[in-house]
Amino acid sequence: MYYLFVQLDGIESWLEVSDDGYAERQVDKKPGGRILISSICDTLAEGNIRVEVDEWTTHISKKEFEQVWADAKKPYQPIWEKAEQLFHIGQKLSVSVLAFYPQGI
Repeated sequence: MYYLFVQLDGIESWLEVSDDGYAERQVDKKPGGRILISSICDTLAEGNIRVEVDEWTTHISKKEFEQVWADAKKPYQPIWEKAEQLFHIGQKLSVSVLAFYPQGI
C-alpha cells in the first residue's frame, strides 16, 4: 500500500492505494469543507492509479492517512453503530448493488 494527497480544482483528496494501483479507501474535502468518504459515498477513484508526484500530488504516510480517515468517519459513527445493531454476521440480506470496483463491491 501507498498513500497520496492530491489537491486539484479546490478538492483535497487522501487516497490509500493498493500495490497493484487501485484505490482502496479515499477521503475527499470539497470546496466549502464538505467531507466525503469512500465507505459511505461513491467517491472512490476509478481505474489504475499511476503515481506521478507533481505540484498536485504528494506521498503521505500511512499514519497521516489513518488520522484523516478516522477524523472523516466520526460523523458517520452513529450510522455504523445502528447498522451493527440491525445486521449480524451470517445474516442474509437482499440488496441492490450500486457499483462494482476492481477490489470488490
